[in-house]
Amino acid sequence: MAAVTGSEKERELNASLFHALMENDEDVVIELCRQESTSNGPLHVTSIHKDTVLHLACYSKQHHLAEELLKNDVGNTVLHEAATSNSMTQVATVLIAKQRKLLTKRNILGETPLFPAVRFGKIKMFKLLAHEVDKDNQGASKEQLQSKDGTSILHIAVITEHFAKWRWEWPIWKEVRDEKNKRVSAWELAEKLIKYDTSWEVIEDRLLNRGKPYPEKIEDSSSQQLEEKTRDCCCKKNITAGVKRDETPLFLAIMWKIPDMVEKILKSYPQAAEHINEKGRNILHVAIQYRQMKIFDKVMKDEMLTRRLLRATDPKGNSVLHMVAKKRKGLEEKMSQAPAFELQEQLLLFEKVKGLVKSDFVRLFNHKNRTADELFVDNYSKLHEESKEWTKRTSENCSLVGVLIATVAFAAAYTVPGGNQSTGIPVLLSQPFFVVFTLADIISLTLALTSVHSLVQKLMMGFTFLILSVTMMMVAFGATIILTIHNKENWTQIALHSVAFLPVIIFAVTYSPLYVQLVKACRHFWKFMKKIFPDPCGSSSSLPPNESLSTISFDPPQSQASCSRRPSTSQTTNVEV
Repeated sequence: MAAVTGSEKERELNASLFHALMENDEDVVIELCRQESTSNGPLHVTSIHKDTVLHLACYSKQHHLAEELLKNDVGNTVLHEAATSNSMTQVATVLIAKQRKLLTKRNILGETPLFPAVRFGKIKMFKLLAHEVDKDNQGASKEQLQSKDGTSILHIAVITEHFAKWRWEWPIWKEVRDEKNKRVSAWELAEKLIKYDTSWEVIEDRLLNRGKPYPEKIEDSSSQQLEEKTRDCCCKKNITAGVKRDETPLFLAIMWKIPDMVEKILKSYPQAAEHINEKGRNILHVAIQYRQMKIFDKVMKDEMLTRRLLRATDPKGNSVLHMVAKKRKGLEEKMSQAPAFELQEQLLLFEKVKGLVKSDFVRLFNHKNRTADELFVDNYSKLHEESKEWTKRTSENCSLVGVLIATVAFAAAYTVPGGNQSTGIPVLLSQPFFVVFTLADIISLTLALTSVHSLVQKLMMGFTFLILSVTMMMVAFGATIILTIHNKENWTQIALHSVAFLPVIIFAVTYSPLYVQLVKACRHFWKFMKKIFPDPCGSSSSLPPNESLSTISFDPPQSQASCSRRPSTSQTTNVEV
């Protein structure tokens, strides 16, 4: 028997669709639209007039079928999605005019289109939908304003802090890895395999938390091929430890810390950013889990994607903010930087993501009844104690050095190079370098004493003064040598000058890593200075709005119930790093 061609299969499919539509068999139509051969779903062309399944459903006045075909995997209709933007009011008006029943259609959470309008703060869209609902019902019923779990639109408005905008708008309110190989051959292979890899399209059929896209399970052979080839080319070391073999190349690249490969995958298939792994986590969850902020920032540039990805929670109820509150992979082993800087880095990241997510997700409880704030405090309490101890110890050590420098500088002030005349006037007073010695010694003494006082309060400021104090002391020392041996040979002067500044070089090499970390950790200080001295050209600070240092509040241990359900009244320990 001759093989069935693609065109014959398509004709058979079209015939089956026509029969089902003629017999009003909605289940068969929906099932046929979900088949792999019907790649366009309800937009599959079935007639010689280019009519789609959706067209024919409307022609045959099968309104319920048309509504079902318009829903996505989470039950959202076109009107649900349009309600998330004020710019779609005209589209919403046309949809309502064609099919008014869309106003009362619910998604799998039991939410009508009014809910996304309130959640995203789209007052223009909300007014339109509320007006249309009122026209039909002379006031919306309680059922239309509540989801399946009893959450009302008013709850959403208050949680998202939009209540003040709308409370008088509608009368119904009154009622209710670290290395990557850059060999050209490896990247050429990766680029070729990326074109054929579609593992991110495979979706596992399971129920997801909060109605988000289904997590997936890898079955595509091209995905396995890409994983094996990439491992052979890029990973001679055992960097795959702890990484599951069934992850897709997109997420493996994030875990192995290869942002270039992630960028290439997203460039070839932008829709891959919506991929969900077997743990129910999307690209933002994984990027934050492995602290790949370059990837996170790149995905965040696409407003259409971020709107859905930021709302997503994994099957355990963890939002993107919960992932920040969890300790990153390998944090205990890493700790190459000081604990205070590590804690501040995590806090800055938490505040940054907190400013991006919707306010109702900031207060979201996971399935263990914990908010992201509570989870952050629990996971980083040990690091918080270590950072306090480190700051105290560092301040004490630097203070000791500052006191010694101040002592030497004070003694040097009474030991004038060249001695004094019988009148008490220094012999070398007329020499230019005598002024250099005097100024450097005074500045060194002043900065040393200032650093001893400042170290207790501001580590950055005190450490800066300490370094400058050492430098000024060496300048004074060098000036003294120049004054006393200025008549020597040039090579002798050069040698002595070099020896004079050798302690400064040693001190700088020893403490420069700590100082660099301090500078990075204290970016908020420069932002504060820019606010005090604004740019005359009117340009804003180069730092992101969320890159500011906050005060860390770590509550004492409490019972889970009291910590989850009400604010703590216990005394808190506030530490500024």
